[in-house]
Amino acid sequence: MKLSKYLTSMPAYSPAPNTCKVRLNTNESPYDLPDYLKEEVIQKIREMPFNRYPNPRAVQLRDVAAEFFGVEPSMIMPGNGSGEWIKMLVSDLMEKGSKLLFLDPDFFIYRRQAGFAAMDMHLVSKDPDGFLTLERLLEILKEEKPDFFMFSNPCNPTGQGYTREEVKQIIAACGDGVVIVDEAYNDFFGESIIDYAVTTENVIVLRTCSKAIGLACARIGFAIANPQMIDLINHIRSPYSVSQTAQIIGEVVLKDKKYLKEITEKVIEEREITYKKLEELAAKYPEAMILKPSVSNFFFVRFADSEKICNGLKERSVAVRDFPRAPIPHTRITVGTPEENRALIEGLTEILAGK
Repeated sequence: MKLSKYLTSMPAYSPAPNTCKVRLNTNESPYDLPDYLKEEVIQKIREMPFNRYPNPRAVQLRDVAAEFFGVEPSMIMPGNGSGEWIKMLVSDLMEKGSKLLFLDPDFFIYRRQAGFAAMDMHLVSKDPDGFLTLERLLEILKEEKPDFFMFSNPCNPTGQGYTREEVKQIIAACGDGVVIVDEAYNDFFGESIIDYAVTTENVIVLRTCSKAIGLACARIGFAIANPQMIDLINHIRSPYSVSQTAQIIGEVVLKDKKYLKEITEKVIEEREITYKKLEELAAKYPEAMILKPSVSNFFFVRFADSEKICNGLKERSVAVRDFPRAPIPHTRITVGTPEENRALIEGLTEILAGK
């Protein structure tokens, strides 16, 4: 069989089952939907015809999402999570031979999909601390001259963010190359370029409902761009990829802006509180951990002995995500509820003190 060499050499992406009480390893929202929203969803699902295919263009969800993000419905298209859009845009948007550029570290799925699609992929390493200054990034883009550049802002996994004015400079440095800005975590940052992207020819913004919006179970993501680009990329989208159940959930929840604003502000507040406590630990144990500031809902931490730290937290029923074999080994810690964050800090304090 002439199977893909990249596929057969690539280990499967298999998130480990999580049995810990405190789950700070997947960057989900720590807040479940309130009962009144669940009841509204249940009522609408009762009225849903189960024998029919989903609306192929998710028209009602598209309308609600357009209002939520402040664009016209012709400028947005839902998908099965932003992950579906990542796969399609990396694999199908560009001609073979086009130069695709990614940064490292960044969301590893970008380059994984490029590898599966046998695209001409170029990977540029960031600085040893995992961050990259705007000036250096602009130099890289002008040197590399990519046909396609995809990056997350804020970055997963480092939590670094470029302001909207800086992103405009990044886009300009790419010339007529296609720029995909993955804003999965931008709700926690507030520096979106959606309003600018829809006025350009070559920029696509990706958004997800799996993080701040708290709908990881529903798998809803959006591509946002000018109407001509949306019409074009709709050609590569499976018409029934967003289930009718997911469409209903999205319609209900995205209408409740007040609730979504409140839970996002809670996470941001907890991020700042938890960062200060982690910063105190990093100052007390400088040889044991290095902490970077974050504008997302997680922290990028480098432990001298991450295995000891992560196992110690697991024994205390706290799960975090360790990447010991990454080019820059690190541990990613999600911001949780106040109670979950206290459990994290208490556990880390004990482990670092050798208790």
